Amino acid sequence: MDSTRTNLKTLRRDAIAQAFERTKKEVCFPEGELVFITEDRLDGALSMPRQCFIDDEPMGKSIGVQFTEEFKLFWLATFRQGLSFMLVNPTNGDIMGFRGICTAFKEDKDDVNQIKDASLRKIFSILGVLAKEADFFGRYDIEECFYFLGLGVAKQYRKRGIAKRLMEAGIVFLRNLGVDPVYIKSEGTSNFSKRIFEQLGFETLAEIKYEEYEVDGEVVFKNTGEHKSVKAYGMKISKA
Repeated sequence: MDSTRTNLKTLRRDAIAQAFERTKKEVCFPEGELVFITEDRLDGALSMPRQCFIDDEPMGKSIGVQFTEEFKLFWLATFRQGLSFMLVNPTNGDIMGFRGICTAFKEDKDDVNQIKDASLRKIFSILGVLAKEADFFGRYDIEECFYFLGLGVAKQYRKRGIAKRLMEAGIVFLRNLGVDPVYIKSEGTSNFSKRIFEQLGFETLAEIKYEEYEVDGEVVFKNTGEHKSVKAYGMKISKA
């Protein structure tokens, strides 16, 4: 492991802002403006996971996940790390899409039993199993990484390639931070997100088919339609 790498816990706000400004010049969004999700934009930003992860995400939809206070706090914690951004329509102020980004550390210990919402607990449970199979930190021999957590586009702005460009913008933004190498972990739960990850060169680290994931002998995620599995992804970006 390279002990000389930048500590992600000490990233400076000015460096983050400068990287974001460079990113906005490098990734083209003629239909909107990229903006950071700041404290004054939280209410609007929360509308995106409420829409995209309640109505459309295969696992959540199959078990009837609701946007509970616990789920809201989860997204607030993500956004308040100050790395997530969204695309805003300058004409009417619509939030067109968002790219959630946070940091993750090998030392993190997540106890799903502390999650009160039963449906939410089911989702985090399968993601925990997936993470163990992927062994992201062991595979790359690292202690920290960036985590792509949540990607969504508002219904009225879909089928324009915005999701893929938001993903590209996330990659460019992290590269512009000056961290080298950059490690990114994530999951894809739908055919749409998995297609984007794979088109952009992410490595598939593990996969769990929905029909094969059982708890107490019962399949948890039923009726996921065309979406058949959740995959764990990883990417290393290096200047070397």
